Amino acid sequence: MRATAMAMLVAACLAGQASCAAPADYRRVSVASFGARPDDGKDDTEAVTRALAACVAKPGSALIFPTGRYDFHRDRRAPGGISQIVLDGASRIAIDGQGSELIFHGKTAPFLITGCRDVEVMNLTIDWDDPLYSAGIITRSDSRSFDVDLQVEHTGPDRVRIENVIEIDPRTHLPLPGGQAIGDLPGAPHRNIQPPRKIGPKTLRVTLNVDRTMTRGAYVVLVHQNYVYNAFSVNNSKRLTFTDVTVHYTPGMGWWFRRVEDVLLKRVRIEPRPKSGRIMSIPADGAHFAACKGTIRIEDSYFQGMGDDAANIHGHYLDVIRRDAGHTLWAKCKETWRWPPEVGEVMEFTDPTTLLTYATGRVRAVEYDAPTHLHRISFEQPLPKRLKAGDYVANATAVPKVRISGNRVYANRARGFVIKTRDVVVEKNTFESVSGSGVYVAVEGKFWRESIGTRDVIIRDNVFTNCNSGPSRSWGVIAVFALLEGRGHRMGAAGVHKNIVIEGNTIAGTDNCGIYVASTDGVTVRGNRISDCCRKPSRPGGAHAIYLLNSRNVSIRNNSLQRPGAGMREPIGIAKGVDRDTLKIEGNAGLGAGH
Repeated sequence: MRATAMAMLVAACLAGQASCAAPADYRRVSVASFGARPDDGKDDTEAVTRALAACVAKPGSALIFPTGRYDFHRDRRAPGGISQIVLDGASRIAIDGQGSELIFHGKTAPFLITGCRDVEVMNLTIDWDDPLYSAGIITRSDSRSFDVDLQVEHTGPDRVRIENVIEIDPRTHLPLPGGQAIGDLPGAPHRNIQPPRKIGPKTLRVTLNVDRTMTRGAYVVLVHQNYVYNAFSVNNSKRLTFTDVTVHYTPGMGWWFRRVEDVLLKRVRIEPRPKSGRIMSIPADGAHFAACKGTIRIEDSYFQGMGDDAANIHGHYLDVIRRDAGHTLWAKCKETWRWPPEVGEVMEFTDPTTLLTYATGRVRAVEYDAPTHLHRISFEQPLPKRLKAGDYVANATAVPKVRISGNRVYANRARGFVIKTRDVVVEKNTFESVSGSGVYVAVEGKFWRESIGTRDVIIRDNVFTNCNSGPSRSWGVIAVFALLEGRGHRMGAAGVHKNIVIEGNTIAGTDNCGIYVASTDGVTVRGNRISDCCRKPSRPGGAHAIYLLNSRNVSIRNNSLQRPGAGMREPIGIAKGVDRDTLKIEGNAGLGAGH
C-alpha cells in the first residue's frame, strides 16, 4: 500500500500536476511539536533535528513545516559538520515545507543527505539573511588590481576572503559580454585573488596574482565563499525527488549529488530573491552530479543568475600512476580527489593522446590510500598489455541516463547543461543570455579530467537566445568536443563521442559558432535554425555557423542560416580530421556546401 502511494506521488509530479504533498498514508510529524515555531525569530536547528530523528525512526513519515519562516544559525549546527539539517540512513521519508522559508545565517550548509532511500523534499524556499558576497562598480583597474565602489557589502567574518569575481553589465544585469571571471579552487596552493583591502569607507581594493585588466564601469560581484556549502549535498542514496523547491542563495551549489541513483528535480527554481536588488543567485552550479547511476530527470525548472553551470553531469578520469604485471594498477585523480570505483563496475582504459577507449575491465577489488591519494584497483581480467603510466581509466558503470526537458536557463556566468554521460535527451528547453554554451557535450583530459565519452545524445527543439558571448564563452552555443591535456585547445580523435543528434533547435544571436562538433563518430545536424551568429568571433571555429573537426559519419541537412554576423567567414567550416567521404551536406538554406 505504501509503495503504491509512493508510485502515485512520483507519477503526479511527472505529470506536472499542482504542488506535490507527502503520500497520504505517511505519518505526519510537525516541527512545531518539537519546538520549532514559524516567524518567532529563534533558531530552529535543534527542534528540527529532533523532529527529523522521529521521522527516521519510523519509515513512512513526513516532516511538516507549518507555513512561515524558520531560522538556522551557523553556531547551532551539530559539532564536526557543516550542515544544519542532516538526514542519515533514512528510508521512505518526506520533507514538506508547505511553502515555508528556511533562512540561514553565516557560513553554513542547509541539508546533508547520506545513505538514504526514497526521499522526497517539497514546497520550501532556502535563502540567507546576509549572502556571502559583496558587489559594486569598478572605478579603477590595471593588470593586477582594481577598486570597487561597494553597493552591497557583506559584513560577516568571511569578507576578508574573495574566491571569485564576476563582471556584470550594470545596465542589463547580465554577464558582461567579453567580460572577466576570475576564481580560485578550494584548497588550491596558488591563489589568483589576494585578500581585499579597504581604502575608503565604501571602497575596496582587490589585488590579483594574474594579469587581468577588469572593466572600468562594470558591476562586479565579489564572492567570499564559492563552493562547499551546498543547499543540498546528497551522497550514496537512491530514489530522490525534489519538487517545488526554490534556492535564492547558498554559499555553494544548489544540489550536489555523489554516488546517487535515480533523481528527479521537478519545478525547482534557482533565482535571486525577488525585490531584493540581488543580481546573482548562487555562486556555483545549480545541480552537480558525479559518478551517479539510474536516471536523472530535470523538468520544468528555472535556473537564473548562477556563478556556474545550470547542471553538470559527469564522471572522472583517474590517471594511471603505475601498474603491475598482472591485474592491479594504481591511479589518482588530477585534483587529488577521492573517486574509487565499486567492486563489479566496468572501467574503460583510455588513451590520453586521443581520448579513445582501447579496452575495458571489471573491478575485483579497490583500496584507497588517503595520504598518497592513490586508488589501488584490481581487475578480474589481466591488465591490457598497452596500458602504461599516464593513461586514464574511467568508470563506465556510473553513467546515468539523463532526461532534461521544459526548463529555462537565464543569465548565468557559465554554461547551461553540461553532458558527460550516455543515453541523454535534452529537449524543449530555453536558454537566454547564458555566458557560455547552452548545451555542452564534452570530456576533458584538460582542466577537471571529467569523463566519459558520450553515446546516444539527442539535443532537440530547444531555443537559444544570445548565448555564448560572455565571460565563459566556449566554442559554440551547442558544443560537442573532447579536449586533450596540454597547451592550446587540441581536440580528441573522431569516435570519443558517438551517435549525436542535434535537431530542430533555434539559435538566435551569438558572437561565435552556432553548432560546434568535434571528436565525434556519427552525428546528425538537421532542421536547426541559426541567425545572427559569428558577431565577434573569439574562439576557434567562431567564424562559422556550423563547424566540424575530427569527425566522421556526419550528416548536415535541412538547416537554415539567416542574418549572419560581421565575423562570418564561411557558413560551414570543415577543419582537419573530418572524413569527407562520410560527410553529407544537403537541403540547407543559406549554408552553402561547406569548405
